[in-house]
Amino acid sequence: MDQAIFVSFLRWFVLAGWLFWILVYWRGGIAIGEDILSAFRNPQTRWDAWLLILLTGNTLLITFANLASCLGWIRVNGSIAGTCFGTCLTWLGISGTFYCRHFLAQAWTARTQVDANHKLVESGPYGVVRHPIYTAAILLYSGLGFVHPIWWNDIPVGIVILSYVFKTQDEDTYLRRHLAGYAEYAQRVTHRLLPKIW
Repeated sequence: MDQAIFVSFLRWFVLAGWLFWILVYWRGGIAIGEDILSAFRNPQTRWDAWLLILLTGNTLLITFANLASCLGWIRVNGSIAGTCFGTCLTWLGISGTFYCRHFLAQAWTARTQVDANHKLVESGPYGVVRHPIYTAAILLYSGLGFVHPIWWNDIPVGIVILSYVFKTQDEDTYLRRHLAGYAEYAQRVTHRLLPKIW
């Protein structure tokens, strides 16, 4: 198979996974929209609603960049190695977000909150790092940056990654105060995103 055709195939494969993730994981954006409105109406943390807006707005820019790249509206110069690596990262991230969400079950939400029936989750990936769902999302977005290496795609990818990093800190502060057992959990599971690193 010609290298250019293979790279194009991988980009479309990644775009299909990305759109699937948005449609199924985020219910086509409805879930995040509801969480943004809820975060503004009843803010639990100072930054939650703004971080969700940053994540959503930059996700829309990334979606446009990926679509424009696949349709050939813009020229993208990327190596086959970078595209393969990015494809693996993207699909690993997509799978990881669904896997982590499975452990959270009913406790999953994009906004920072603790419900009356909220229980601390320590099983599966949550026994390794405190925010594995964000680790998976960061892998996903990083992969998109490798698959579509366009400077104006890399900027929103970078903003999303930094937003997730900041969101972990914001959530940790909130959960230590409002979720029973979280402070002790944070002493047992000492890393936020990367096992043995941070």
